[in-house]
Amino acid sequence: AFLAVIPVLIMRTLSNNVYRSLPEGGQRMWLADVLTTFTVWTISGALHLGLVEALLLKEKGREMKRKGLEAGEKFALEMIKTALDAKMTLLDLVKKCKATPMTVQELPDHARKPLNSNQEDAVKIMSTTAKEHNVEEHDMLF
Repeated sequence: AFLAVIPVLIMRTLSNNVYRSLPEGGQRMWLADVLTTFTVWTISGALHLGLVEALLLKEKGREMKRKGLEAGEKFALEMIKTALDAKMTLLDLVKKCKATPMTVQELPDHARKPLNSNQEDAVKIMSTTAKEHNVEEHDMLF
């Protein structure tokens, strides 16, 4: 954005130099008119650059959101298929699989895996339904 201001400053300097170096006259000077026109074009170009840059930043954020949605599409379709097969709504399926934090000691034996070097403080997220049926989350869903 700073580089867009430099041509505007150059045009302003040239315009000032025209009035400083030429004698005053009672009529309009075409050179001053040309410089004024170019200054207006330069300012509009700088404003256009600022607008385009702002829209590109906005588009970049939306692109990241779109990629996230596309990445989760396969999982979402599997969730919908599972909900249809179970003859329940997707909201009920999500509520059924609501995760709750658990310490490693509370986990069933098949779910105990070393999560980090200090296993006593480790916490794993497991839904109450998975805990009741003694299964992993992914086995319950798919």
